[in-house]
Amino acid sequence: CRQALALLRAHPHHLALNLAIESAQSAEFLDALTALLGAEPEMARHLWFEVSEHGLGSELPTLRQLADRLRPLGCHVGIDHFGRHFSSLPHLHDLGLDYLKIDSSLITGLDSNPGNQAVVKAIASIAGGLGLITIAERVQTTAEQEILQALGVSGLTGPLVTPAGKP
Repeated sequence: CRQALALLRAHPHHLALNLAIESAQSAEFLDALTALLGAEPEMARHLWFEVSEHGLGSELPTLRQLADRLRPLGCHVGIDHFGRHFSSLPHLHDLGLDYLKIDSSLITGLDSNPGNQAVVKAIASIAGGLGLITIAERVQTTAEQEILQALGVSGLTGPLVTPAGKP
């Protein structure tokens, strides 16, 4: 996180950081992280912390604790690679999250895959009803971008929106 803060000081922008669920379970780690972020509140607001949906299962209370610790500092908290397993779907309203990043396996070739379109539309609808932002991972084509906008997805990441060599 120190490197992320240094990068933000030089070039302020939004920056997503992946956390292992094991890190989020460590009280020592969370104490050190919140102390570090609390010392730089302007930079903390630019950070988006995410935990992969894969393997979340019984660790959902840990994700809630992470959100409870980081959101008051201005950070955003979300689930990365969402939609592969849907294991966290029934608990989304209880987690205190800001966003879901929809897994790239649902996004690639979306414009020609009606089944994935239905899944992405459902995720965007449920998330929107809960006040969560939805972000599509690894968007590669204008056709994917257009269908994502039509399906109600809030944001995009990937080669289409981030030129090579840019953070």
